[in-house]
Amino acid sequence: SDLTAIALTHALKADRCQIYKDVDGVCSADPRLVPKAKLLKTMSWETLSLLTWYGSGVVHNRGVHLAMKFKIPLEIRSSFNLETHGTLIGSAKPVEKAIVHALTHRKDLAWLRVDADEAKKIPELLSYLYSQGEYPMFVQQSVEGDKKGIELVIGSSVLPKFERHLRESGAPLTVLRTGIKCITAVGDGFWQEPEVIQRALDSLGQPTLLFDCKNNMLNMFIHDGNLEEIIGRLHQALVEV
Repeated sequence: SDLTAIALTHALKADRCQIYKDVDGVCSADPRLVPKAKLLKTMSWETLSLLTWYGSGVVHNRGVHLAMKFKIPLEIRSSFNLETHGTLIGSAKPVEKAIVHALTHRKDLAWLRVDADEAKKIPELLSYLYSQGEYPMFVQQSVEGDKKGIELVIGSSVLPKFERHLRESGAPLTVLRTGIKCITAVGDGFWQEPEVIQRALDSLGQPTLLFDCKNNMLNMFIHDGNLEEIIGRLHQALVEV
């Protein structure tokens, strides 16, 4: 596995870890959805970690985290096209302006609100999700009148187990929306140039259900629309410019 290969690289003190996949390397979007997606020659550990955290399956997220922790250079290459150099993963390079490196996505997500008046319940609920291998795409405190709790977005596949756990723990659950999608833009300098954020929102063609922005990551949660068309518009507006 990816994680085993990277762990062995660290144990053997090798110069880098080459990982062979059924793709040429890391692309700026899923080439099955975006024909104009381009192969990225280099990428930082942080960028790849975000991409894999928010939906890209090119490398296991825990493997990327291990490589970043021990500063292990990675080389993502094609097992079918050995002449292609693939993508080199290493330290981040300083940028002079906002840039979007790549887009990724997840679908079939559920938006929930959990009432948890006792503050100690919230970490316990999150710990349960982590134990199931589910890491929420979005978490924020929720206050509605006298009720306090959290709103979160998780994969719909884990929802039945989470519902049973909440019943046992006595924390009321409200399912706000199912079947939602999250499109993530990963890059750098978003806070310095909010025009990039505006271009992304304009390209969606619809209001977001939820929105989360950091300097190197932009999450847009939507419900409607053709995912292939939406990601294509975002790629054209953010990556192809």
